Amino acid sequence: MNIVQIQGSAAGDLACALLYTSDDDATAEVLRSMGYSFVSGSTLVVEIEDTPCALGELTAKLANARVNVTGCCVIGRREGRAEWSISVDDEPRARAVLGIPRSSTSSVRAARLAPGGVRAAAWGGSS
Repeated sequence: MNIVQIQGSAAGDLACALLYTSDDDATAEVLRSMGYSFVSGSTLVVEIEDTPCALGELTAKLANARVNVTGCCVIGRREGRAEWSISVDDEPRARAVLGIPRSSTSSVRAARLAPGGVRAAAWGGSS
């Protein structure tokens, strides 16, 4: 298995890693054997304002479209913006709600929405 990309963040004793590999099944097997809990699937990466209500507004849009967030992790913060990785139970619907185009490749795809709104990218897995 090849690690294609890895990102991580931490807060105190808590840590989150985003791991992209060449083999989803093998990755899941290794993580389970090591006792790690994880969420698998495609990840949507969104950039929102770094304000108290911004994440709530984003997740409300998803909830109103009946999309459940199954996992999330802040990737970074800079210049008044916060970048989040979000896993959802209905990726096509989430993409439609957030304006993220679907691409046939697994590379990073990005879409810019209204100024001060959400900027988003999708990181595809190997499946």
